[in-house]
Amino acid sequence: MTTRGPGDGYDEVSFGRDPPPRPTSTVLLGVAAACLVVGFLAGGQTDVLPGSDSAVGAASSAMPVAVGAIANVEPSAEHGDEFELPVFNAGADEIEVTIVDLGGWTGLDSATETIAPDTWALVPFSAPPDCSDPLPASVLAVLIQAKTSSGRQYEEDVPVPDDRALVEYHQVVCAPVDPIAPGQLAGVWHLETAYGPQAGLEGFHLMRFNRDGTFVADPEGGLFSGDQALWGSYRLRGSRLTIDVEGGYGCGPGSTSTARAGIRADGTLTLAWLRGACPRARGDVWILRRVLLDVGLPARPAGVGPAGS
Repeated sequence: MTTRGPGDGYDEVSFGRDPPPRPTSTVLLGVAAACLVVGFLAGGQTDVLPGSDSAVGAASSAMPVAVGAIANVEPSAEHGDEFELPVFNAGADEIEVTIVDLGGWTGLDSATETIAPDTWALVPFSAPPDCSDPLPASVLAVLIQAKTSSGRQYEEDVPVPDDRALVEYHQVVCAPVDPIAPGQLAGVWHLETAYGPQAGLEGFHLMRFNRDGTFVADPEGGLFSGDQALWGSYRLRGSRLTIDVEGGYGCGPGSTSTARAGIRADGTLTLAWLRGACPRARGDVWILRRVLLDVGLPARPAGVGPAGS
């Protein structure tokens, strides 16, 4: 059995060992690509751009493109506001694609990706939250700018099939939340969704909050063992949750992080991280679901945390 600790090669930011690999969006994109390609072929006019007001023939100056669901970027993201838009080039020419507008979303910063004919590519973009503006309820279409290798350029609004990731992230960061009482927080929570560099913890990370102000967290099944990623104390001040790390293999003792916490109508706990060192989380968002109530849970093993449970 390997003993873990600072200096053993474990990333303090990622709570220890690299988590088990999670499925990527490759399979989903493949299914989406197949469906969209069938749609193009069934239409008979492959030069028709999705989102156009009327069908056009082969002489159209617009090249056919389609987009998939807006997705949270993979764990290589540096910040929670980073997303990806799958774009399909159904034309005969290679194109350079940039996202120009997201239905009026402010602060958009899009990369430019080169897409070969009959190929999908992920176009990365960031959309930092601007809580001073009314949040758009949805993104029905994106304005795509495309340029061919011959220099022809066009812009077109293309329908978006799914914008939930983008809208959810901004709602967690900006929507009003009610104060949380310790009793509402007590129990074991499972990380369902993470926006930002900790996305690899989805499906694995558990956090336990006790009524006495102590907490423990672990992504590897050690929540009730003596081998835990994090343990320490927490403080609730209205909707502000601050955790103080006292031990564990994931972060150095003394690490502190603060999040804007809320409990949604579906019972999930949202954490919009504001500052801190573990996780290094400014701008990141976590969504957790309670899987165990604080009823009859075993005490923390002796020697791994503050007294009590």
